[in-house]
Amino acid sequence: METTTASKKDQLLGQLRTRPSALSETFPELALAAREALTELDFPTTRQENWKYSRTTKLSSEEWTIQPSEANISLNEWRIPGLDAIELVWVNGFFRADLSSTEIPAGLSIGKPAPHTIRHKEEVTMDFFSALHEVHCTDALAIRAEKSKKIEKPVHVLFIQHGALPLSQPHLFLETAELAELEVIVSFVSVDGEKALCNAVIEGNAGKSSKLTCTLIEREGEQNALICRSLYSIERDAVFHIHTHTISGNWVRNDLHIRLNGTGINAFLNGIYLPRESQHIDNHTLVDHRHPHCESNELYKGVLNDRGRAVFNGKVYVQIDAQKTNAYQNNANIMLSDDASVYTKPELEIYADDVKCSHGSTTGQLDEQAIFYLRARGLGEDNARRLLTTAFILEVLDRLESEPVKEYVVELLKKEDLLLD
Repeated sequence: METTTASKKDQLLGQLRTRPSALSETFPELALAAREALTELDFPTTRQENWKYSRTTKLSSEEWTIQPSEANISLNEWRIPGLDAIELVWVNGFFRADLSSTEIPAGLSIGKPAPHTIRHKEEVTMDFFSALHEVHCTDALAIRAEKSKKIEKPVHVLFIQHGALPLSQPHLFLETAELAELEVIVSFVSVDGEKALCNAVIEGNAGKSSKLTCTLIEREGEQNALICRSLYSIERDAVFHIHTHTISGNWVRNDLHIRLNGTGINAFLNGIYLPRESQHIDNHTLVDHRHPHCESNELYKGVLNDRGRAVFNGKVYVQIDAQKTNAYQNNANIMLSDDASVYTKPELEIYADDVKCSHGSTTGQLDEQAIFYLRARGLGEDNARRLLTTAFILEVLDRLESEPVKEYVVELLKKEDLLLD
């Protein structure tokens, strides 16, 4: 087994050895630490607890290539109707200024990361794919809302995979300075390609009394693989929202780590995932409560069909100084097929004694009595099932504050025949 693991690791690293990192010049010490970690870290296998239910074989079995693309890609299909947004377009992991918005509002800065940019150093070298990304990042961009600035227009980042077997490793830095407000939507999509692997990292920092909202819309191709690692630090009295919508993709892994670094923080985590056919979707979340008087609220829901497979592992960690913590976590799943499977593990690790924390997980099929009730009132069986699925998913989507984004996600789900039209 060790030989097999080593060969997978060597195969993937061999394709990237001559590729410099877009982060190495700005963060040379971190790049060196990641390079050293890569020599020690094993390629993930199901023998590792963090990857127990997610096989990574297909991630190392293809001849991935770094493919910058100058293709003139139409963005109309990927724009969000009714949303006046600042568009930042990437193709195969490289930022494309020629496809992106040129008018940037006052108070918003967009450019290359600076050496003083806040990094999550300890998390860069703890995971194989994180270290791989740091050593071979294709491109990086920093988005910052300046102090006391409320950015009225949302920023829409488009990560586009194009062509055959591209490996993209984009890095996005998000920051709201003190009293600032920023909304960022990140779309993962595929254009004219058969297979692709995207290994993306998003690092964010919400400053004191600021508000940062990040919405992920994952619409990868039927044969594409996506790893999205999101690392956030939230400062005193800040409000943070993150919404993760995994609509399509052959193999998807979302890792979300949130550190609450001050008092009075409110953090909201919401997600939906809808694996079907033989798709695999894995969500791992960690909320680290470090200070008192903070609240986190997490709701993830899955609808599984055909031979779809899902994993949810959510952990809330309450440190000894984090008194008066309120932390809620819930994961619910509906199984539309006997061949679908889900592995769910909500966790609480609490070292403070004056807290209100709860977690729960439910998995089951649609209520047959409810289906009978709806059919008795004139709905066909398929529509009755879709209506119940719609009500189940909308509990999560109703937490979206942006009406155009909510309507867009709903329309995508309708096109996939997952919601009642």
